[in-house]
Amino acid sequence: MELKLLRTFLTIAELRHFGRAAEALHLSQPALSKQIASLEASLGARLFERGRHGADLTAFGASFIADAQALVRDADAVLARARESASGARGFLRVGLCLSTLTHVPKLIAEFGALNPGVSITLHDLSSHEQTRRILANKLDVGFMRMPASAGLSGFTVLDETLALAVPEHTATSVCPSI
Repeated sequence: MELKLLRTFLTIAELRHFGRAAEALHLSQPALSKQIASLEASLGARLFERGRHGADLTAFGASFIADAQALVRDADAVLARARESASGARGFLRVGLCLSTLTHVPKLIAEFGALNPGVSITLHDLSSHEQTRRILANKLDVGFMRMPASAGLSGFTVLDETLALAVPEHTATSVCPSI
C-alpha cells in the first residue's frame, strides 16, 4: 500500500470533494480518481460514494480512516527519525575515556548531551590501548585517550596537562637521581 495513495484518500476524506482535493494535491482530477481506484482495488472495497455535491465516505471508508491516519503518521515519524539520525541529531554515541580525563571530559559530554538530546551516550572507562582497539573494531565511536593516537586514528588535543610524580624533597634524589 503506497503512502501517496493513503495521503490522497485522507485529503479527499477531509475536503469531501474530488475536485478540491485534486487542487490541494496539485493533481488533475482524473489522476486523483485513478489513485483512489487503485487504492480501492488493493483494499477490495469502495472508499467513497461520489455525487454531484462531493464525495462521502462509505461505511468501509469511515472505518478505514483511523488506520490510514495512523499509517501516515507512523511513516512520517519514521522519516523524521531517519533524517535526524542521518544529520547526527539522533542516534547512539559510544565514548571511551581513561582515568586522567575524568575531571574534564564529563562536563564536555554533558554539554554535548544537552545540545543533542536525541543522542544516547554510553561511557566506557578504558585504557588508551583498549580504546584504540575498540575504535578500530567499530565497537567504540570516539575515545578520550593519551596522545599520540595509534595508526588508523586521527585526533586532536582536548586537554593539555602536565603529569608529575611528587615526592618529599629529601627523598627526591634517591627516587630519581637526575633531580
